[in-house]
Amino acid sequence: MLIKKYKSKPAIIVWLLLALVLLVVLSIAFSGNGNSSFKTTPDDINEPTIVTKSNTDLKEIILDKLNVIYSDSLVSIHLLSETGVGELMFVYGKNAYPKVLTDNFSTSIVLKDSTKTISGKNRLHFYEQPGIPEEVNFFGKRFIVFKFNLESEDYIGGYIDVENIKVIHTSRHIGGVGARYSIRNIVVDKIVGLQAALPTVTIKLNNRSFKKLEKKRYGALRNGVLESYDTDLVNVSLFGLDSTQLKAQMRLKGDWTQHLEDERKWSFRIIMDGDKTFNGMRKFSLQAPVTRNYLWEWLFQRAVREADIVSLRYSFVNLNLEIESDSGIEKRPIGIMAVEESFDKILIENNRKREGVILALDETIIWGKREKGFHLGLGNVAGGTRGFKEVVPIRVFNQNKVLSDSKLRKQFEVAKNLFEGYRSGIYKTSEVFDMDKLTSFLALTNLFGGHHGLWVFNLRFYYNPISNRLEPICFDSNSGIKLDKVREHPFVFDEPEYKEMLLEKLHLVSSAQFISDLLERYEGQLNELYTALNSEFDFAFDRSILAYNSGVIKKHINPDKAVTAHFIEINKKQITLQIKNLTNHKIRLDAITHKDGRFLSKNDKFELSPNESRYVTFGLNRYFRNAFVSKKDKVGEFAYPKDIAKLKIKYHIAGVNYSRTQDIIPFSHNDGLAESVNKHRLMFASNYKNLGFVEESQDTLFFKSGRFEVSKNIIIPKGKKVVIAAGFELNLTQNASLISFSPLICNGLIDAPVVFTSDDGTGGGVFVSNAAGKSIIEYSEFTNLSNPQMNGWALSGAVNFYDSEVLITNSLFSENRCEDGLNIMNSNFVIDNSIFRDTQSDAFDGDFVTGRILNSTFINSGNDAIDVSGSRLTLTNIEIRNPSDKALSGGEASEITGSNIKIIGGEIGVVSKDLSAVKLTGLVIEDTRLGLSSFQKKTEYGAGLIVISNLTLINNELDYLIENNSVLTIDGVAVQTVSNNIIDQMYGGEYGKSSR
Repeated sequence: MLIKKYKSKPAIIVWLLLALVLLVVLSIAFSGNGNSSFKTTPDDINEPTIVTKSNTDLKEIILDKLNVIYSDSLVSIHLLSETGVGELMFVYGKNAYPKVLTDNFSTSIVLKDSTKTISGKNRLHFYEQPGIPEEVNFFGKRFIVFKFNLESEDYIGGYIDVENIKVIHTSRHIGGVGARYSIRNIVVDKIVGLQAALPTVTIKLNNRSFKKLEKKRYGALRNGVLESYDTDLVNVSLFGLDSTQLKAQMRLKGDWTQHLEDERKWSFRIIMDGDKTFNGMRKFSLQAPVTRNYLWEWLFQRAVREADIVSLRYSFVNLNLEIESDSGIEKRPIGIMAVEESFDKILIENNRKREGVILALDETIIWGKREKGFHLGLGNVAGGTRGFKEVVPIRVFNQNKVLSDSKLRKQFEVAKNLFEGYRSGIYKTSEVFDMDKLTSFLALTNLFGGHHGLWVFNLRFYYNPISNRLEPICFDSNSGIKLDKVREHPFVFDEPEYKEMLLEKLHLVSSAQFISDLLERYEGQLNELYTALNSEFDFAFDRSILAYNSGVIKKHINPDKAVTAHFIEINKKQITLQIKNLTNHKIRLDAITHKDGRFLSKNDKFELSPNESRYVTFGLNRYFRNAFVSKKDKVGEFAYPKDIAKLKIKYHIAGVNYSRTQDIIPFSHNDGLAESVNKHRLMFASNYKNLGFVEESQDTLFFKSGRFEVSKNIIIPKGKKVVIAAGFELNLTQNASLISFSPLICNGLIDAPVVFTSDDGTGGGVFVSNAAGKSIIEYSEFTNLSNPQMNGWALSGAVNFYDSEVLITNSLFSENRCEDGLNIMNSNFVIDNSIFRDTQSDAFDGDFVTGRILNSTFINSGNDAIDVSGSRLTLTNIEIRNPSDKALSGGEASEITGSNIKIIGGEIGVVSKDLSAVKLTGLVIEDTRLGLSSFQKKTEYGAGLIVISNLTLINNELDYLIENNSVLTIDGVAVQTVSNNIIDQMYGGEYGKSSR
């Protein structure tokens, strides 16, 4: 049931003022200046739309104490129903305000009829946090109002029928107080409601005519669609409220059989005889309210009429059929039906338009296809309208009259040519359509979720002979559906003027004020109609759908991020930015501003097309310098890059009256991208064919013996095998490196090694990456090399293997000038009988590797001799002399095992850190500053572990330094740990080499 409204009588002066305002509004609406007839000031584009009752309604509910089911000194609870959506409203006086800000409600409802629930239970539970309270003031009294809908997934239809509520149990939890405010056993008495009656219409026809309609219905149900012809019409008589008999013709109506499936409620098309009309209409339909989603079509038609868009008269009646036969009159009560106006001259005149033709697309092609599919047992095989809208013929309503009237025939030719010219891409949108009405129609269609009306075969156009433009006609919208996205007209191209005007209209209709005003204007009628329809149908008119659709529209017209702005350059007179439009909308750039809002640019205005990116230069005004005055020395000067953070670009989306700002990124975006891409591609482009020392046989490249020099990178592609002969020597200059994506086979000999070097110290190094086979490095020397690098890309080692298995034997890594002499990553490896000498930093660095180092020597490493992280490493017969930092270091959960290892001189012998475990037998550490250390360096890991058996410590400054929680055991005995600040003593603190 519905709350009753009582309207007070305003003073005569108020009426006069309202009349004056109305005259002004009407003069604007019908002034013909092309501006939309609905006006509002949308200022809530970033806020969710909340649809509530007007303050006038609240005043009546609160002061007249309508539908109060509970009341005490703190709160009154009202049980309401707004067109089927049950609602509890809690109203607090002024003293309750500090408490109710944190109110939460838990409620259970006992139902009279449990069959209305999916579970069959008669009790529903839900918990609600009302959120932000609404404050209202009436006659100097302040009230705080919380409201929430009575919705439950367990209730059939989702909305709890107020009249089905028997008892309410509710509790209110006051945050920070700890109290529980309970209201129990509220017995819901009868709720005050409105009484409404619909007019009754009776249609009389003879039994033969009824049987003809019945046969047509059976055929349609069998075929899956209804195809209608003039021969289907039967003679009937209509009787309205005044009992006047009106002659008419009637047939079944509707394409889909949903119009005919109900045993009682068949849809009918009525055509009045001669010049007679029924409620002012000569052609109209009678159909079940569900076919147009009950009250939604009624409200949508009124909303579009307010925007001066051609709309259909739409109402509801109680329908009775009387079937006359020889045996008497059979009376069939049909019940409530929707009355929908059809398309003719009267429709246009009723919309205060000059007579003009009405166009549509001929839908017989698609219905014939669907009927054929049903007939062949294929179901609905017609699919969508893709391909149809480009070729389907145009049709005109009342064709015989139009073609036989010279004036209307000329209008039809003009209208048809306009539409066909537009459809074929000759005309622009503004040359064919009334842009204001088209965009208003689309905006309202999206607000109401009436996309069914945008289906190609539901489109109707009125040709206005005065403006020489096509105007949309609102038809079959099936409104009241939640949007998934904003939809546009299926025929309208993506033109800037159209897009901008559409965004303007979407901005207007999505405002909370527009929606609230619309609902308030029709509140009484909606309530009355809902009461009438609810006597037969179980449905709800959920106005929150408008709020939801408003949010979808706001997200569309005001995306989270619309532009990016990158700094390019600045001088005393101008600033240049690279600005990218991230949207499908046109964007207008208004100014450069300070973060405090001051304008710092001249009156330069720029536009960005959808998704456009370009350089924009703003002239700077005389206030720019003063905007960066230092408080310390009172001197004004822009300082890059720190002052970029104080600048913003001010802009707005064309058509959306809302200014936005965007921070400026203090560097360019992809400046010289094409050149950078080209350089990157050339970096690894194969070029071995131009080398005089390379011979190719099938997939094998042979590097010939001899000394050669290169000053450019050598790039070997995938799918090859590189075989390097004994005695091959390559001198690398000018940063040149050997980069191979295939394995290297270096077949050096003891007296004819393979040599990679850089005589003048300008060369790069060697990089093997993602090679399919194993590289074998035998009797090879890598001396005086640096790391491969170019165009900002660089590696750490003189020799590098990445994701490439490698075996290195009898080789020398000497005097290499980079972070690592040899760096192996993500690979399996073996190093045997090799020497690492005089490396600038680490001799060997392994990252996430599994491998073995045998019978090898490390001398005078500039940092660590052997350093691994995240790796599994086995060491056998290793000698390390004079490392500048650590001889052997394991980090980041590495596991190192080994035997017969000798460390002489240097800073630190063995280190295990960050969940690493080092387990060695036969270890000698001699003449080092610190023998062994175990600790945690990185917080994301843990302590270290060292396990040594058969340890010899000779002449070390400090044998071991072990942090709490880390472990060192020697021959099974744990040594004493010290404090947790070992990290402060390492890396140059007291021991080792500074990592800074």
